[in-house]
Amino acid sequence: MVAESAELTAGTGSEIESTVPVVDPVARHYSRHALLSTLLDALSAAGKSAAPIDSDDLSPVDEFHTGGRAATVELADLLAPSAGAHVVDLGCGLGGPARYLARHRGCRVTGVDLAREHAEVAAELTERCGLADLVTFRQGSVTALPFGDESFDAAVLVHVGMNVADKAKLCAEAYRVLRPGGRFAVYDVMRTSEDAAPTYPVPWASSAEISFLESPADYRWLLTEAGFTVEEGRDLSGLALEQLERARDLPEDKLPPLGPHVLLGDGFRAKVTNLADALRRDLVASMQLVATK
Repeated sequence: MVAESAELTAGTGSEIESTVPVVDPVARHYSRHALLSTLLDALSAAGKSAAPIDSDDLSPVDEFHTGGRAATVELADLLAPSAGAHVVDLGCGLGGPARYLARHRGCRVTGVDLAREHAEVAAELTERCGLADLVTFRQGSVTALPFGDESFDAAVLVHVGMNVADKAKLCAEAYRVLRPGGRFAVYDVMRTSEDAAPTYPVPWASSAEISFLESPADYRWLLTEAGFTVEEGRDLSGLALEQLERARDLPEDKLPPLGPHVLLGDGFRAKVTNLADALRRDLVASMQLVATK
């Protein structure tokens, strides 16, 4: 896992050092060939401008979590950051929630992601969206954040914990980099059954090897142990299931140019079907929690 890396601002290119092993199974799971060109081609196919980009046009693909933009709005409401707050997005992916917080909530955002390619593509997309003055990206691990103590006013974690085995370290790192009074909003798929697991593949894992689901009670305990006060929780499983079933039932020739299938690739339908089945059977839930330092 990454301990430290250079910061990526949009337009700076890809010359960064990395201590992430190229065989890291989580980074490999999310790796996509020619990711940037694939996204730009999808934008063009949808009739959207690729230079410049309206950040909201990217929402169907860069808010890569159950519930999409609607869930991002719910999480931002839960976090309730003040305008100008500096937010760290832990496991930022392509930067969708980070750009939303900057454009629609007036935040400064630093995103960090394990996958080098995601950090680089997020920076390029942000440049094209005209948000590079508010949003920057770094490659790094959420269990060894490359930031000093008390660097941020708030933190978000969006569908990342499912790939993190050491959630105690994740919570401790989030606590460390937040200023006193800082809020940490978590949105993850969480385990609700002790005796069953989802069928693989699912969007975050092709097998159980990189899937580390915990219950909402476990998350609350881990956050509390790290020093946080857990304040509120929301269950967005209904929203998530509706989105997944709608995507699952679309015929191949009816899939829109922009959507999670662009990132999920050939296994899209199986991954969506398995997650929808797990939600329907109450094996997992799409849950949001917020905690304060």
